[in-house]
Amino acid sequence: MSLITDNKGFTLLELMVAVAVITIVSGLAIPEFTRWVEKQRLAGDARHVYGLFQEARSQAILTGNSVVVSFTTGKGESGTYLAFIDMNGNESQDNGEATVATGHVSSNTTITASSFDPNGTGKLTATHTSFNGMGLVTGRNGRVSLSDSQNRTATITLGPAGTSSVCTGS
Repeated sequence: MSLITDNKGFTLLELMVAVAVITIVSGLAIPEFTRWVEKQRLAGDARHVYGLFQEARSQAILTGNSVVVSFTTGKGESGTYLAFIDMNGNESQDNGEATVATGHVSSNTTITASSFDPNGTGKLTATHTSFNGMGLVTGRNGRVSLSDSQNRTATITLGPAGTSSVCTGS
């Protein structure tokens, strides 16, 4: 009589050790992955606002009309933006004035501030800005500030020539 010594497969103990190791590694990785995802959403929202400024500027040049971009502070769906072609120059969207873009930031992102200099006085008093038909910003400049639940920040700055830049903080 011969004993079979060529066993194939895993013992229950080996499987339990493998599951325990995977559980421990996952427990360490998931919180870091969650923070990384939130950081990427903040960066994506900042790039989206940057792109909104570029689109508004392009539409102003293309149509020869003023394009207004406005922001509402808030988190997630409450943090909104709107860009529209302002045919009559009253900086308010009226019937027949086309929307260039509208939307909101991601669920964990907050628009903490939007401040623009509407009259070129150096005082950031407005929550909206506009681009004229040459693509220049009315007034001087402005900025939109974003943050996430980890207190990381991103600021999108708009210069007087209509150019914008993104700066992300810690």
